[in-house]
Amino acid sequence: MLRNVKAIAIILPLFLSIRKPPSQTWRTFPENHTKGLVSTDFFVAPTDFFKVLFVFVILSYDPRRPVYVAVSEYPTAGSACFLYANPEPDAVFW
Repeated sequence: MLRNVKAIAIILPLFLSIRKPPSQTWRTFPENHTKGLVSTDFFVAPTDFFKVLFVFVILSYDPRRPVYVAVSEYPTAGSACFLYANPEPDAVFW
């Protein structure tokens, strides 16, 4: 029993002295990288006459503004893939 207490007393200061500085937390990551972050959303919006519109939105985080918005009544799988691959205002495929 005394041997275990003595071993702990010798080893414990070694573990406590080898402390690494804290790494970057999840809150500091967005603060450091918001200029390059965007989010995309593809959702449906009903109209007054019970039609459905499909909306594709790209939002920027740094100035908090929409970068690109596309609305279509009849999208195809090809057009949705095209928008995800080429989200530019000039490349409207709808």
